[in-house]
Amino acid sequence: MLTPPTWFRHLVCCEVGLQLPFFLYALWCLQKRSNAIHLPALVYGGHVCTTMVPILGHFLWETPSMTSAERTAVVAVYSPYLLVPLWLTFAMLRGVPFGAKFSPREVEKKSE
Repeated sequence: MLTPPTWFRHLVCCEVGLQLPFFLYALWCLQKRSNAIHLPALVYGGHVCTTMVPILGHFLWETPSMTSAERTAVVAVYSPYLLVPLWLTFAMLRGVPFGAKFSPREVEKKSE
């Protein structure tokens, strides 16, 4: 990666401009146990999964100078950067992380 492709440099800019601020916001939300993390976590997870596709594709198919063992090692190192955001996306699709303030039954009882 001494001379990274242009697309890779742009993805690094996205990491600095989008992902780093998200981490700070996520830390604040997690400390406060705030469900405000729900939508930003969905966006973050989808964004990171999407950016990992070209990165992994580049290492797997566009680097003929790498041996099979080197390719496997690089993919093994980078795979958590795909799997953890993928898990986060699915976890956020299941619902808010800290539960609703009221269960649907409590809301129905209060409206009666």
